[in-house]
Amino acid sequence: MVANVGRWEPGTRINSLQSAVSARRLAAIALLEQQPDKRAIEIAMTALQDRNILVQKRAWRFLMAQTDQTFASDETRKWAEWWAAQQATFTPKSAEQVREQARDRRHKHFLAAVVLADASIT
Repeated sequence: MVANVGRWEPGTRINSLQSAVSARRLAAIALLEQQPDKRAIEIAMTALQDRNILVQKRAWRFLMAQTDQTFASDETRKWAEWWAAQQATFTPKSAEQVREQARDRRHKHFLAAVVLADASIT
């Protein structure tokens, strides 16, 4: 049951990502987003190769938000090389930090759209 994925237990996250049910794997990535740690980065990198594109993209968005890297979702080798170089010193962002950054990006894009709209009216 997907609701059971919400309990934070490292084994649960890994087992859920191995589930045959795509919704359970998506829920596992959502759990990583709420309680990120270094192991979550490795798990998400593995999920980049998931057979379901939605799981891949959710893992990719998680990795980009956590790391500020812009590698494509299919550039698994680049992700692995980056992680090998950064793993020892990497500090995961809290879920709140990620939400604040996303809000700031949306606000920045909104303001840019307003400026473009104003420029096209004049």
